[in-house]
Formats: sequence, C-alpha cells, structure tokens
Amino acid sequence: MDALPALDFCPPEVDAPAWQTLIRGLQQRMRLLDALTQDLYGPQQSLQQGLVPTALTHGHSGYLPALQDLQPLGGNWLGLARFEVARDLNGAWWVLHQHTGVPPRLPDRWRQHRPSVAELEGLMRWRACSPLTAQDSALLVALVPSSLHPPSQAPEPLAPWGITLACPEHLVVRDHQLWLLQPSGPSRVHGLINMQPVDVLDPLELQADVSHGITGLFEALRLGQLRMMNLPGLGFWNTPAWQGFWAALSEQWLDEPLMLPSLPTWWMGEALAQDQANTHAQQAWLLPTYGHDGLRPTLEPVPLAGLSPTQRHEILRAGGTSPADWTLQGPWWGEPGWQVTVLSAGTGHACLLDAVAVRAHHTAGAH
Repeated sequence: MDALPALDFCPPEVDAPAWQTLIRGLQQRMRLLDALTQDLYGPQQSLQQGLVPTALTHGHSGYLPALQDLQPLGGNWLGLARFEVARDLNGAWWVLHQHTGVPPRLPDRWRQHRPSVAELEGLMRWRACSPLTAQDSALLVALVPSSLHPPSQAPEPLAPWGITLACPEHLVVRDHQLWLLQPSGPSRVHGLINMQPVDVLDPLELQADVSHGITGLFEALRLGQLRMMNLPGLGFWNTPAWQGFWAALSEQWLDEPLMLPSLPTWWMGEALAQDQANTHAQQAWLLPTYGHDGLRPTLEPVPLAGLSPTQRHEILRAGGTSPADWTLQGPWWGEPGWQVTVLSAGTGHACLLDAVAVRAHHTAGAH
C-alpha cells in the first residue's frame, strides 16, 4: 500500500525512520482488516476455517447480514480507521486500540471548510479508484448528521473539497440510484462519504431511524449504482477482543508476521483465556467485549486487582452475562500515545490523514 509522505506528519518527538515503521505497520493493519471484511461478507472462509469466532462477527450487532455478498465499487470495504499507538520503553510501536469509522472531530472540521493537504490528497485518490467517481462530472456528497446540517438548510458545496454537504433528509433513492434534492432540482449522487457517527442504515431492510437512514440505499450499493466511503457493517471490528487475534490472523491470512504488536488481550469466550484471569489478576482489566450494543447488559471495565477467584467468577456471570461478554486485557506501561487516522483510498492505497498526541498514558480501562 502507498502512503502519503510520512514526514508531513512526523512529530518532533519521533524520528523519521520510526514514523515510517509505524506507517508500514498501519498499512498492513488496513490491508488485513479489508481482506477479512471482504471474506466475512463474502465466502466466509475465515469462519469455516475457525480463524475468527462467530460470536465476534455474526454475534455482534455491528455485523449486518443484509450486506452479505456486497461487492463495493473501488474494491475495498474499509474507509476511515483510527488507531491509538504508542512506543514501549525500547522504542517499538504497539497498537493499543483501533476503531473503524469516522473520527469524532472530522465531520465538524469538514463543515467548517478546513481541509488539510493530506485529506484533499486522500479524497482525490479515493475518487480516482472507481470509474463512477473518477469522472469530472461525478457528484460527491458528504453525509453528516442532521444535528450538524439541519434539513431546513439546503445542501452546501464545500470548497475546495469538490463535494457537497448534506443530511439524510436531502437524499432519496429512485430507480436504484441515489439523488440529492436541491433547490435547482435533483442531481444524481455518484459517491457518498459517510460522516455520521453511526451506521448509515436502510429503513427498507433494517429497523433504523429514518433521520439516519436512506430508504433503498443498500440496493443501490448492491447494483453498483453508488460508491460509498465508510460503508456500514464494520462496527464489529471495534471490540477490544480482536486485539488478541491479529498476530495469528496476519500469519494465516496475509502470510506475513504482524508488524505492530497489540496489547496482550484474551477474549473470555475461549476456555484458555479464562485461565489468564488468574495469571494476570494483579494488573489486567476486564473490558466489555461488545460495548453498549443495546443487546446485552451495560458493562463497565473492571480491574482484577484485589478480586478473589470467586469474585471474578461472579462478575463474569453477573446480570445474565456470560464469559464471552468480557475481554481480558493487560495494562500499558510505555510512552503516551498517538491517535492516527488512516484512509483506505482504494485497493492498494492507504493514506495517513492525521496524527494527534494522546497526552495521558493509556490503560486497558480507558477504552
């Protein structure tokens, strides 16, 4: 994968070779995420071979069966992802946390017409990866929540982005094509950039709030009538449980060693992981595997220090939960980290967009 020039982002605290090492490792993570997503929404060989647990994919509310067998235009599922990374006391990079989807501050910055050079370059690369969006006349729309752009306001062109800002109420699907409703009349949308904090859902196929969804959107995607950045259905990757799987998945799926290690992590849905709760009781945390997904009891991180084996067993079974609802993760003792935003611009391209220092030390309980 190609990256934008790393030195544009290299912080003064980090030497250039170390930053390049980080970029190559994040590119690998993006390739792995995208390849596995294509499989999980396609032939599902990784499930059949037992490489990934069904409970973390089909059992997660972020996995959307309605998108099974979708072939996204441009060849990639992944759009934006952000990684919290840090160096240990020996200078080696680690990934502490990763999240697919839109960084919280990004939609508001776009609305204020403040693009960075990297964001403009990344958008140009993304646009060029599909004939539908590469044409000069293609209309690209950035979809933001109605709270940022109320339906009463007309869609707003964003200079110098070459895209138009709109909310779900400004968009409609007709004849399997997406159209932008403007005062001058409807215009066909060729590329949709999802900037919403939640999945863009299709009320025709899923139970969804119409203020977030666009009826008929999924069928337009299936028929290749629309290209979309930040596709729905990727939220299942955001559980901390995956941190314990990446090293093996990289070896088995990419035939490559994982360049950037993850925090020691054990998903409690595996019998062997439950033994680790005793081994790491003085330092580790129990984290909710599924977050606040609305399907399970609301759980908060629990430090294991000071808990007896009986108390730990009670926590794992409390309130109708099961051990699989918990993930065990070790603490971080290295340097303060960085939140790095990466864009998968198309098959074979990943662009580093942003890097923000995280001044506080990361701990497992900070997720």
